[in-house]
Amino acid sequence: MSTATAASLNCASTAERITLRPAGPADLPALLALNRRFYGDEHWVNAEFFGWRFGPTPAGDPISWLALDGDTLAGTYSVLPVPLRMHGRDVLGSVSFGLLMNPDYATVVLRRAGRLQTLFLALAERVHDECRQRGLLLSCVFPNARSLAGFVNHLGFKQVDDLRFRVRPLAFRRLVALKWPGARALSWLAGGLARAAFGVLYPAPRSARFVRVVSLAWNDARLDELWRSAADGWPIARVRDAAYYRWRFESNPFAMYHLLGALEGERLVGTLVYTLQAFHDRQRGLATEAGAIADWFVSNNEAGAQVLTDLLVEAAARLCSHECRRDACTTTPALILAADNRDALWRAAFRRAGFYTFPAEKAPRKFPFLVQVHEGESSPRAADAFESRNWFITLADNDVV
Repeated sequence: MSTATAASLNCASTAERITLRPAGPADLPALLALNRRFYGDEHWVNAEFFGWRFGPTPAGDPISWLALDGDTLAGTYSVLPVPLRMHGRDVLGSVSFGLLMNPDYATVVLRRAGRLQTLFLALAERVHDECRQRGLLLSCVFPNARSLAGFVNHLGFKQVDDLRFRVRPLAFRRLVALKWPGARALSWLAGGLARAAFGVLYPAPRSARFVRVVSLAWNDARLDELWRSAADGWPIARVRDAAYYRWRFESNPFAMYHLLGALEGERLVGTLVYTLQAFHDRQRGLATEAGAIADWFVSNNEAGAQVLTDLLVEAAARLCSHECRRDACTTTPALILAADNRDALWRAAFRRAGFYTFPAEKAPRKFPFLVQVHEGESSPRAADAFESRNWFITLADNDVV
């Protein structure tokens, strides 16, 4: 952008030209173009995924607002309505999934009702006002480093947790080669030693319960039965009924997802969703394949923890199988990622399946989890929402897996 253009965008006349309005289907091309400006040729920046992302959900249409300078998209902010189960009650919340500002308008300040606002704050105010009008109890967001301060300092969000990861290595030699690209000749020896050491620290798990782990169809009626029987054991959780699975995974073009079910006889006692994805480190020019435990759900007790271990072990075996690799990758994935639930019961379940906690300082990016209660911080339900131990969260609660 030229200096003259920058100057024109910083003047008061530009702010006067800015209009704010809800987004509609006709705005998808502009939203896609702005995302391509930031994310380039990332596989998810395409019309099919954006059509799903901004389309209807089991809880209603997304709430999405735009800032426009004529035909130019200056910024956008969107949230998805999310059905929640909160201490035995069905409530509605939202999760942010689309916040993006055109850098050409980074310094534009709007004057609304005698107040000065950045585009980000003006859009967020409209979105959260609509959340309240729809009766949504709270809003959640997993912001990046650029927007974290804005949500906390200006919008009244509180940081509840910092989502961490658990990792299970699968292809040790490839991990060594990725860590030290110049030592590829030694990767076979180093990889073998790493696998041996890992086997001592994380011995092969053995199932303690009689459950069968099988593939499930996305419309299996037992998904609703599992949710009804186990939901109230979790203080706060996103509703995981059959409609959720069909929308979030079956119809989502972001990736190909696989659904596993743990059966006692014919009764469903647990589920797990996994996927295979290719990851690229553009700075180092490296690429690898990784599995992801996108979602899981079991009863919140010791028996449920053992079921989860059985599901994790089966998912790891399938991620290494040739049949699964045909979906997205050509070789065994280097590792498996999962969200880290800090409760000791679930940490033990993951450890039994060979997962360890990924050091926070080595994570490729942070995933802070923020919450705003629209009833206000004095609401009796606000205290519960601000306690990280009350939340059941998986990678699928964000929109990046």
